[in-house]
Amino acid sequence: MNTTFNFANESKKPENLEQNAQYSSADFGKFSQITEYIMENKDINLQCNSKLFLNKVLGLTGAEISISTIPSSENYLGTHKHKENEEIYIILSGEGYILVNDKEIKVKEGSIVRVGTENVRAIKSTSETMTYICIQVKENSLTNYTLTDAQML
Repeated sequence: MNTTFNFANESKKPENLEQNAQYSSADFGKFSQITEYIMENKDINLQCNSKLFLNKVLGLTGAEISISTIPSSENYLGTHKHKENEEIYIILSGEGYILVNDKEIKVKEGSIVRVGTENVRAIKSTSETMTYICIQVKENSLTNYTLTDAQML
């Protein structure tokens, strides 16, 4: 079964997409235009409006990064948990809550929340819309970072 998301036919597409062995890059537009993206997985008949998965587009090998805009809702969206990956939510605009198990964490522009594996998580917006980045990485996989991984030239 294919587990990747692709752009739906009616979705906006990135511009200036470049992929090679040294780097990958693309222009996705302003964060306020995330609502124009629609990602889908036809194998499981799932469509995600106002969401942009970057893994396949940029050829990421160590993380999945998504950018989403969600409307105001009384209910939590996307309740799920991960077996291997922790998630880091970075709130770009708006406000709302991230639910971790039974704990509601109030978030707003500038809030950052990490959720470890095996914890149930969901998100909701209490403002007209909330835009956020979610970075998904394998928990406990970081062994070198910043100056321990960098080679200053």
